[in-house]
Amino acid sequence: MVEAALLKFDGGADVAPLEDALEKHEEWYLGDGTYGDGKHFRRDYYNSFVIQPMVLDILKNMNEVSNTRKNEYDKVRKLAIRYAATQERLISSDGTYPPIGRSIVYRFGAFQSLAQIALFNKLPEEIHSAQVRSALHLMIRNQLSALGTFDKEKWLKIGLNS
Repeated sequence: MVEAALLKFDGGADVAPLEDALEKHEEWYLGDGTYGDGKHFRRDYYNSFVIQPMVLDILKNMNEVSNTRKNEYDKVRKLAIRYAATQERLISSDGTYPPIGRSIVYRFGAFQSLAQIALFNKLPEEIHSAQVRSALHLMIRNQLSALGTFDKEKWLKIGLNS
């Protein structure tokens, strides 16, 4: 991401690490909008707060500088949209979501990919921005209210249904 920022702001990036990262993530693509985060797949929210947003940002920056990555950016954006649709379905009507994998400790950052696709106004037709806003608001409110106390029982709830 440092190289992507340098590319965006002063054009003086070393593009090799960006190319390597994109190549690795292409290798680690598993289907249905989901990437592995290495050789061994772990089902967690890492796709949302690191992989999807950062791959999109890197390709967006590279494309803005040289306009040679449009097809790749469009492809990855479609995968991110698919992943966002899957994520939206994980948030229940009471604002809770399943505690999946090691990245659950990052709390509502686990839905960065959904938020980014909503920000880009690229949600799938069947998902409206108002429902994403409502789901994310309720989920964040649940987690912040659980963190607003030193009661271990509530703090450990982390916005999950108990």
